[in-house]
Amino acid sequence: MAAKPPFKFWSFLFSLRGRVSRRAYALFELPATALLLLVGQVAIPAIMMAMANRAHTDLALINLLMGLSTVLNFALMWPRFAVLVKRMHDAGLPWFCAATLLLPLALAPLAYFDGMQVVRSGYYHPTALTYALGVANIGLFWLNLALIIGFSFIPTRSAGHRYGPDPRRTQTASDIF
Repeated sequence: MAAKPPFKFWSFLFSLRGRVSRRAYALFELPATALLLLVGQVAIPAIMMAMANRAHTDLALINLLMGLSTVLNFALMWPRFAVLVKRMHDAGLPWFCAATLLLPLALAPLAYFDGMQVVRSGYYHPTALTYALGVANIGLFWLNLALIIGFSFIPTRSAGHRYGPDPRRTQTASDIF
């Protein structure tokens, strides 16, 4: 029996080469998605709604929260993209469907412009761009969630192919984390 290659943490998170099993993908993606959901879709909107009911809006707190959310999104964007590409390789599919995880990069300049309008005006008043970005954000969230769930259940191609050997034969649960 051939020796199993060692698990490489940096390769798992940052490389686009190879394949990842369903288990490895789910063990990485579900906590990352839960964290992004908690911060971006629950905590920040709840705080902003509470601030909208106050007479004075604390713009420094809004900017801090949005900045932290942006840093978290950008910190997890490439690892999530890399692991999804490897999962798509495992299913024998091309990588380009994973590009939806990178769409927030295209929306970031618009969100920055909208945020600067808030800073210039001195108060938080949602604009049409704010609502459009909110709808786009919600749509991207559900699209990405569908990808995550879908690729957690799409079976692995059992034979080796151009993306590498079957990860189920080279990985165990203890190798993942």
